[in-house]
Amino acid sequence: MTKQSYLLDLIPTGRQNAATAQSLADILGWDVRQVQAEIERLRCDGIPICAATVDKPGFFMPENDAEMRNYAKQFLGRINKMQKSAQVFAEYLDKVGEGSA
Repeated sequence: MTKQSYLLDLIPTGRQNAATAQSLADILGWDVRQVQAEIERLRCDGIPICAATVDKPGFFMPENDAEMRNYAKQFLGRINKMQKSAQVFAEYLDKVGEGSA
């Protein structure tokens, strides 16, 4: 069994059962960053692993389409905020570049 498949077997189904990265790391004997990196690899391979950030934070497999849609909506919202922040930096760097020429 690969480490990714072992991790995948440990990720519970349903938002209410979310497992923290720390709890998964403890079971696997990994550090939290390893867990997060492997989850990202699994997502890139097409596995829809969701993450909760409030109430009971942690990772979970969507129990139904509604959970997946809700997570996708939240995730896209975070992406939009990050894009806005990145734009602020890009605009600042453009201004700094103009001033130093």
